[in-house]
Amino acid sequence: MKRFLFIFAILLCMAGCKPDDRRAQLIGSWKTCWPVKQWNGTDSVTTYQSVPWSLNIAFINDSIMEMPFHMYRRIPTKDHLRYCGYTTRYRIRQDSILYLNLADSTWTYFAGIREITSDLLELEMDGQDSVRFCRIKAAPDTTFHFDKIVLSSTGCEGYCPVADMMIDAQGTFIYNGKMYAADSGLFETHVSPGIFREVASRFEKADVIHLDSVYDDGATDNSSIITVFLHHDSIIQSIEDIGAQGTHALYMAYPHLKYLIQDVFPEPLNTSSLPAYTRLLPVSFEQNRLYITLTEAERFLLWDYLRKGALTTGSYEATWELRVNDPRMSPSWWEHPDQKEPRVETDGRYYTFHMQTGDVVTVDIGFNFLERNAAFLKPKSKM
Repeated sequence: MKRFLFIFAILLCMAGCKPDDRRAQLIGSWKTCWPVKQWNGTDSVTTYQSVPWSLNIAFINDSIMEMPFHMYRRIPTKDHLRYCGYTTRYRIRQDSILYLNLADSTWTYFAGIREITSDLLELEMDGQDSVRFCRIKAAPDTTFHFDKIVLSSTGCEGYCPVADMMIDAQGTFIYNGKMYAADSGLFETHVSPGIFREVASRFEKADVIHLDSVYDDGATDNSSIITVFLHHDSIIQSIEDIGAQGTHALYMAYPHLKYLIQDVFPEPLNTSSLPAYTRLLPVSFEQNRLYITLTEAERFLLWDYLRKGALTTGSYEATWELRVNDPRMSPSWWEHPDQKEPRVETDGRYYTFHMQTGDVVTVDIGFNFLERNAAFLKPKSKM
């Protein structure tokens, strides 16, 4: 009888300890990979390499994980989506991983564990035979520091949100909702530096400094997300992601800034009290046969510099003409569609607006925007 109880206790322990053992093995970051056979001179050896668009998952500890997808909850009264995040609780039941669905607070099946070793995780997902994940050992480049992020999302053939937003390390958050956005209009508020660090850490995890400047699926009706990273008011990286063709980690980083407005409740800016020249959005620089087209994020960035710039009466030599026009920045443009844009002269630092009213205003933004960002704002020749 004692022998039977001893064996039963061992079997019970093995059954109870298995999930804990697997939790310990799961902890860490993983990305999808595929097997590649290589010849080492004597034998065929199987190694694993990352797939072009790797899915990332992470098990933070024995109860918290980062899902490879975002969770949203629809708000029927506003017909908007409420972003819920992708960090949630998880459980292991036999060979299954369950996660707490933040959209409806239910425990939902995520995947079945087929095999797990120190470096390889094989899961059964969405009815597929198996999906292999390799453990991520290399840490992102932590020498890449930025203190301001500007993000713009453009429209598509459907109802894609069109908005600009900017956040910096001091906690300044500006949001411009144009069309189909969670909030329409211009907003500004101050948040804690910790919120900026949380947003920034998502992009740091995506290792953005080593990403390409453009990802394009070739389609003409897809939305784009343009993200600009700055350090001491200098652009150090700019990424245009058309049709969500960037890396999975980059895709996972966007919503923490895109939907930040849902959590910080900023105050609307009284645009009627702003000077007339700040109701226009910079579009491009032109000089004889040369031009520099600004991305949506760069336009919003320069607009903010102009908004905060100081009026001056000093003289300078203008070398460029700045084209301005965007009716979505100012509702008055919808009321007067035939109104012409004012002529704007600049050398990159000083901007002189020749308004339609006859007023001439010169704004000093404090530095030469073109020279400081010459690596990203390169002139092109007109046809």
